[in-house]
Amino acid sequence: DSGTMKITPETVSGFNKGRLELSAMYPDCGTITITVRDAVNPSKEGSSGPVVFIPASFSVEADLSQVVGRAFSVGVSAFNAQGGLAPNYQGPAEFSLAAVSPPDVKGGAISPSSINMAEFQNGLAEVMVTYNRWGTIEIEAYDLAYPTQSGLSKPIVFLPGGLQVKVTPPSSEREFFYLGEVIGITVSLVDEEGTTIPNYQGKLEIIPTLGLALPDEYLFTELDNGSHTFYTSVDSPGIYSVVCKGSDSELQGESPQ
Repeated sequence: DSGTMKITPETVSGFNKGRLELSAMYPDCGTITITVRDAVNPSKEGSSGPVVFIPASFSVEADLSQVVGRAFSVGVSAFNAQGGLAPNYQGPAEFSLAAVSPPDVKGGAISPSSINMAEFQNGLAEVMVTYNRWGTIEIEAYDLAYPTQSGLSKPIVFLPGGLQVKVTPPSSEREFFYLGEVIGITVSLVDEEGTTIPNYQGKLEIIPTLGLALPDEYLFTELDNGSHTFYTSVDSPGIYSVVCKGSDSELQGESPQ
């Protein structure tokens, strides 16, 4: 499919000993044959074999703040060498990711990772995708047959979808803790679906009830796998709770009392 664009120049002259070499330009994608016809005697003509034209580059656009596991729109545009849209481009194309921070995103994946031919209209595609890890990445789109023809988004930040604070319950025979008994308080950062984000490495602000010995803040590490349990106890009777806030988002979670 060659589209509707024209090759330029359309008229040539200056043959030397029956031969002419010149630069020509076709501004779209597709496969064409180039036919040369004598202006005086149009029956005298010759055609090239198939010539394939591919995109010179892509642009990739999305909102720069997203939630882990929440679907968002990515716009991909195919361009010619002059920076104009290539309306006949039909793909297929693929997505890949380039980690910015943290530099390693084991298990990180964009889904779906492919843009099929039906999704491109006039050289443009709008695709709903999800990403499953915390941090900052750039999204690359590239032609499946010619991977060097590609484009990269600006850095996109992915934040947790929720913050959960849970208390390990005491013995099944009772609904209270004894003074001095160890209390486990687990804080988890989760995605849009409530699944723990295994690579979360942000900072947590901790605001406990007076008398509940906990740190003021905690920095998650890769070894936490998105969930950390604090252990504490109390030496005075009362009702206690803890509020946790994510420093890189407006998320907040509170333990049951």
